[in-house]
Amino acid sequence: DVGITYNNLGMDGLNIAIVIKNLGPQMSYEGSGLNVQATVASLTRPQQFYKIEAASFELPTSLEMGVGYNYTVDEFNSFEVAGTYFSNNFWGDELALGGEYSYNDLIFLRGGYKFAPDLESDFNTYGLTAGLGFKYAVEGLDLKVDYAYREVEYFDANHVFALSLGF
Repeated sequence: DVGITYNNLGMDGLNIAIVIKNLGPQMSYEGSGLNVQATVASLTRPQQFYKIEAASFELPTSLEMGVGYNYTVDEFNSFEVAGTYFSNNFWGDELALGGEYSYNDLIFLRGGYKFAPDLESDFNTYGLTAGLGFKYAVEGLDLKVDYAYREVEYFDANHVFALSLGF
């Protein structure tokens, strides 16, 4: 795996990143777990160990490129938008877009959408996402409460709640 990130690329708040994962040669399994004790029916030999030859396989190499922009309106309001392109050699390309509005680094509203334009609609499992978050500091302790909603095609929607405490 290899990746690189550029922050504030040409202008404040503009960031890009690129990563390549699982780039490499064919893989195969080896080791004592592939030794099996067996008897050959056509020979008059006692039971002995035989090594199973595992077929080689290719890792699912992927390329991800992302761009994000954080825009500060004033001391209380800011917006962040981001997009990601994901290409996997075993699957169709995917695109994800998202945004976040922050008020006073205290209240956060989030939304996004993920889709695979080259795949049939049956394979576009996820779609709309939305969320809400609160962050509050009490005597040196950061308290964060987040809620996220994710639309799912064949199952009930996902509802995720998170509580974070930090110093």
